[in-house]
Amino acid sequence: MFPMASEHEIEDMSKDIKKRGLLNPIITMDGAILDGRNRFEACRRCGVIPSYHEYEGKDALGDVLSWNLHRRQLSTSQRALVASRLANMTQGARTDIQPSAKMRNVEVSQTEAAKMLNVSTRIVQQVKSVQREAPEITKKIEAGEITVGQAEKEIRIQREEAKAFEQIRYVGEVKKPSDKKDTDSATIYHLKRYWKHASKKEKAQFKEWINE
Repeated sequence: MFPMASEHEIEDMSKDIKKRGLLNPIITMDGAILDGRNRFEACRRCGVIPSYHEYEGKDALGDVLSWNLHRRQLSTSQRALVASRLANMTQGARTDIQPSAKMRNVEVSQTEAAKMLNVSTRIVQQVKSVQREAPEITKKIEAGEITVGQAEKEIRIQREEAKAFEQIRYVGEVKKPSDKKDTDSATIYHLKRYWKHASKKEKAQFKEWINE
């Protein structure tokens, strides 16, 4: 549900655990890690055998949210991503918190999830849209590299590039000079947009089409 800590944070945690030992045991529930994935990974890296404690509370979801929100410095966009994942937790759904007898019946609406994570329902809906359309960009939100707004901008650019790419394919395949004269201003606009964002490989491919 919550994003993993950064590589740098886990490395620092690993060094501290190797020096001082694991001070806070990993919390488990029904044989799965409920809280402590970062500590588990840090222990694995430094070769320390972690200690475990079985969860004894009555509100696993509420406790996990409380522990992480107070311990982690998450951006609004990262919290919105967590809320988006939380809103998917219908019966039998899998998240980073493995399903258990105590968690299977948890069902949370988008509005409820947004309230739990202190974000608006609108931004949760925006995140869900990004998740559906560009999973690779969602990873950047999770890592704290970009905001939801920046993710949406990247998606718009990808759409424009895809459209421009199709326009370029059309221009590259045209053989008759008269057809080239018919290329409208919209095509030229998209060509310029594409050229601005295209990689060296894509530019080389375009030149090959033109010279065919």
